[in-house]
Amino acid sequence: MSCPTGHAMHAPRYPVPAAAVILLAACAVGAPFVRPPADAIRLGETTRAQVIALLGPPKEEERIVVRGKELRGITYLYAGDTEPSKVPGTLGLRQLGFVLADDVVVGEIFLSSFASDHSDFDESRVGEIVKGTTTCDAVMRKFGRPGWRVIPPATEHEGDALVIAYTFKYMKRPVLQFKSFEKSLAVRCDSSGVVREVSYGELGDR
Repeated sequence: MSCPTGHAMHAPRYPVPAAAVILLAACAVGAPFVRPPADAIRLGETTRAQVIALLGPPKEEERIVVRGKELRGITYLYAGDTEPSKVPGTLGLRQLGFVLADDVVVGEIFLSSFASDHSDFDESRVGEIVKGTTTCDAVMRKFGRPGWRVIPPATEHEGDALVIAYTFKYMKRPVLQFKSFEKSLAVRCDSSGVVREVSYGELGDR
């Protein structure tokens, strides 16, 4: 079985589908990489050239259309067994994507199932987020650094000044049995930094 070349990034609202990593089980895919620190990627300022200087050439690059605006997506992907997964007996996967408008970063999308930098979060605190009252800064204090950060023109709803999200997913081995679990928290923020919408969902079996 040959190794795939990677998985292209979809429009910002979609995490990487679990089925897309099935073929990664046969071999290591991509080169290991480290997510840059939070202050290294400034939405609306950091350029594609600066991202590549940090991380090297992306695994995939593609066209993305959001609300009629053509954007670009670049993706870094690594899957393999060189380090332990957070959930024993699962496939280790790390993905980092950037959404670009005119070669400037307007979205960062990260997820990992590795123990060292996993994107897991405490879903028991979702109920503490109150639409129209809680600030998005307060959400980040509760849940930590978000995996997703998206600003216009990459936001999919008019009036959203920022979208932050937390996504954790893993596939159980053997992956050909299609047993996976995913949970995701998405928070839409208005121009004053207050939560205007919050959603949480789970898919699959733990």
